[in-house]
Amino acid sequence: MSAALPRPLVHVGITVPDLDAAVAWYREALGLVVLSPPATLRADDGEAGAAAADVFNDAFEEVRIAHLAAGNGVGVELFEFVTPAVEASAEDYRHSGITHVCFLAPDIDEATDRLVAAGASRITTRCWEVFPGQRYRFSFSRDPWGNVIELHSHSFEQIFSNQPASHDSQETH
Repeated sequence: MSAALPRPLVHVGITVPDLDAAVAWYREALGLVVLSPPATLRADDGEAGAAAADVFNDAFEEVRIAHLAAGNGVGVELFEFVTPAVEASAEDYRHSGITHVCFLAPDIDEATDRLVAAGASRITTRCWEVFPGQRYRFSFSRDPWGNVIELHSHSFEQIFSNQPASHDSQETH
């Protein structure tokens, strides 16, 4: 008995140093819906706390978590680690791990401007074409806590399906 593939993406987890500010920012700048507001989970909080300690390791004591959803139902789980506390990361794209989270933005110029107005910093100097001469575009920014956000003008499947195998894409996202 095997499940159908490919597997749907359910959610992504993002660590931030200020959960309340991040919930407000992701709600206002990207339009995400808050499913469950910030709540605190401690290692000694019964089964849920024991499970969190199993996930995060023996040093874990306390985390604040909020659950949000994108327009297609994919979740964004925001974490603010209290004990041990969140540390600023000097990591860059060359390190193993998730490099960015991408959201759909049909009016990509307006959406990029809205992110910047809400406190994001631009990474790319402009919105670029994914494939030269095609209408598919992208931009990259950092949220106020340094997490990288990409915006796509069209869905991932629409952009990358039916492209010639030899097409020279920018292959950056």
